Amino acid sequence: MVSRCSFPITCATFRVPAAGRSSITRGPKSVADGTPPVLTAGVHIGIRTGLGAGFWRLWPASALSDLGYGIGVAATPLLAVSLTDDPIPVTLLSSLLFLPWLLFALPVGALVDRWDRRRTMALANSARALVIAGLTVLIVTDTVGIGLLYVAAALLGTAEVFYDQAARAILPEVVAPDQLDRGNSWLSGAEMVGQLFVGGPIGAALFAWWDASPFAGMAIGFAVSAAVVSTLPRRSTPVPRAGTSLRSEIAEGLRWLRGHALIRGLTAASALTAGLGAMFNALLVLYALQVLRLPEAGFGILLVAGGIGGVAGALAATPLVRLCGRSGALAVGACLSPIGVVVIALVDTTWIACLLMGLGTASITVWNVVFMSLRQAIVPERLFGRVLGVYRTVIWGGIPVGALAGGVLAEFTSVSTALLCSGAGQALVAVRIVQLLRRHREIVDAGVTRPTDP
Repeated sequence: MVSRCSFPITCATFRVPAAGRSSITRGPKSVADGTPPVLTAGVHIGIRTGLGAGFWRLWPASALSDLGYGIGVAATPLLAVSLTDDPIPVTLLSSLLFLPWLLFALPVGALVDRWDRRRTMALANSARALVIAGLTVLIVTDTVGIGLLYVAAALLGTAEVFYDQAARAILPEVVAPDQLDRGNSWLSGAEMVGQLFVGGPIGAALFAWWDASPFAGMAIGFAVSAAVVSTLPRRSTPVPRAGTSLRSEIAEGLRWLRGHALIRGLTAASALTAGLGAMFNALLVLYALQVLRLPEAGFGILLVAGGIGGVAGALAATPLVRLCGRSGALAVGACLSPIGVVVIALVDTTWIACLLMGLGTASITVWNVVFMSLRQAIVPERLFGRVLGVYRTVIWGGIPVGALAGGVLAEFTSVSTALLCSGAGQALVAVRIVQLLRRHREIVDAGVTRPTDP
């Protein structure tokens, strides 16, 4: 079970009093595995430990955006199923939502390192509002078809690439390094509540009442979020070094990721998990309607269960890091999700499926929060958009392949068989993740901070 991750972050700058600036000390360089030097933070004296006013200004905008997206999480596949009950066209819709990550994540990551991220986020959400408003008109006039739905999905996915790349790159500038886990936990909690706990059931219920109403709600949510984001203070835009091209800047991000053994290994493992998890996500609506035999509005029950689990995972992430370190928290997140998927594939009882949905989503949220904080702590700020672009390309780029493979497998076998294959594959990848975490445990648990840019 792989949750879409969009952690909208603010654009303000974290300010440190002159008397309380932290000293940054360069740690020993690891020669054996090619890992860049690890930096450790000195003593922070007089530094505010809260998340800051800028963070809390953006948080409502983030929640509104997640709510609008959450309504569509339930309504869009229901609309597709109302147009066709063939598994392949239904899962193709999921593929088109994520295909832009494969095509555009790299160049967009480089552009995000150049542009004002606040404005990028606002324009992306404005574009999503316009596309969904047009889709609403097509539904009302009864002129929507599966082909037009595919076009809308591709446009929405492209806008999401710009929004998510810009949003992810900002958090380290807003909060102190030791607050990254906490900030990501709050944002992840808002995401889960908006997308699943609140947005999911609202979207399913509204679709059952009138198929156009959830899409109108989505358009409003994205429009309001864009308006709120646009009120945030401007961020100084990084200026590319003289004589560099977009291609050379992308290559710089690729070289950094290739040279960092830990992040490179976890990125590869995450890509496999994301593709296998996409098989589950793309077939979830068919599992609910055909295996559990729930009505359309009942599909929201599974999303509520996932939302509750996601909130629990967001709340548990920071305490779990304190209890067993980042490596232990990441291992928990990697291992619990496959268990839930495998058992779900074997049951047809709604309450058991709901419990397992909660367990799986909680474990994914823990992984997302902790791994995002680890990357934000390690990757240099001036490279973060590009390194994230590489990461998103391999992660989200594999999702269309997994979603389509799940549809083909379900077509020739059954929905439950496809889900079982998804869980078994994720379990194998989890074993590899645990091996990586044990090998690099000192780096993961060191509480590293962002390196100073050269």
